[in-house]
Amino acid sequence: MSGPFQSIQSAADANGVTYPTVARRIKNGDLRVFKLPGKTGHFVEVSEARRVLGQRKKYGDFGPDAKVVDLSNVVGDFEVVN
Repeated sequence: MSGPFQSIQSAADANGVTYPTVARRIKNGDLRVFKLPGKTGHFVEVSEARRVLGQRKKYGDFGPDAKVVDLSNVVGDFEVVN
């Protein structure tokens, strides 16, 4: 038996992603979804959701030739203009 389970929204919140992201991973076959007896809605297994949703790309998908400079650990002043 699998378990414990959480709702799709709960899995999204717990893993820092959106509901559509979880739904897309289910649609792509990356994440199994369960219908549970006596419950309405769909549920995912907590450990599987953590494993699958934790495999996110670090910087977003800009393509294979993108050059992303990580300044997130830089200490100093900088300005972001709109």
